[in-house]
Amino acid sequence: MKTFRLVSFQCLEQKDGEIVHLPIPLKEGLIINREEKDGSWLINAVVDRDQETWFIHSRDQENPLVIEVIITDPRNEPAIMTGTVMDQSDLSEGISLLIKAKMAGGQEDVSQMILEDLAKEGYTGSEMIEEFQVRKKNSRIRSAKMAQRIFESFGSTN
Repeated sequence: MKTFRLVSFQCLEQKDGEIVHLPIPLKEGLIINREEKDGSWLINAVVDRDQETWFIHSRDQENPLVIEVIITDPRNEPAIMTGTVMDQSDLSEGISLLIKAKMAGGQEDVSQMILEDLAKEGYTGSEMIEEFQVRKKNSRIRSAKMAQRIFESFGSTN
């Protein structure tokens, strides 16, 4: 197992066909690569108590979470994961969430997704290469595109 510091945690929701980023302020956080065949990770996030209702609702509705995390250094690229809240504990300074998660896609998946979109939009040659570089640098757009595909795979049409 490998343990990393969780430096950013956002939930992504689909509302009226748009992907909405919901930043979740962290008090503390760890993310553990379990290095098992199923590719599962564990996330332990300590968050403000006012976030509890949202996570309880998600768990009670049995909705998988779509989350964006950044580990170790805020300058690192965000990773998109899907997960479920496994446990929740009250703490004096907030709540502790234990989330079992899986990576939604690696860098190859992101590159493939961007290239497919560019081809559909009619980009070719050097214009395609330039636009690819622009989109690859914009992590918020990449996250939204990846989340959109995840929600489509869940059959969500909110």
